[in-house]
Amino acid sequence: MDNLKRTLEKSGVFLYVYETLGVKYNPIKKRIESNRELVGKIKDGKFIPNKKYFIWHDEKLPNDRSDFIKTGTYILLDHLVSKTFELKKLLEDIFKDKALDILDIAAYMIIKGTDVMQHIDGHFYDHPSFREKPFDDDHISRLLSSLKYRDIDLFC
Repeated sequence: MDNLKRTLEKSGVFLYVYETLGVKYNPIKKRIESNRELVGKIKDGKFIPNKKYFIWHDEKLPNDRSDFIKTGTYILLDHLVSKTFELKKLLEDIFKDKALDILDIAAYMIIKGTDVMQHIDGHFYDHPSFREKPFDDDHISRLLSSLKYRDIDLFC
């Protein structure tokens, strides 16, 4: 990456960092275009790289999960829903492919003692999950809006 050029562009409160690695000719548009990618942003004086930065620089992506997972409550809940009460099977019969999401939401509500879903993605950074995929606010919104009133009554 010898001829790497960095440029900064301000938009709102963020300063976005772009890297350009050479140029190439586009025969369709009949012009030269730069090989330019957004690689992060600067916030409060600190560079926050995105995934493209790690790909361009052949660096290992940071983990989506912590190296230290808090498992105590999960082990208890997994035992209760899978073996003791067979709740997992019942939820799979009712909610089909949404069952593990429902279990994760219930586990979050039990562990945190709240029904506020705003911080659920941060919670599963260092807690195990029934569904193996990271949560985000959009996923929770889509899941809850897709439930029918009958499903909500069953969940509550």
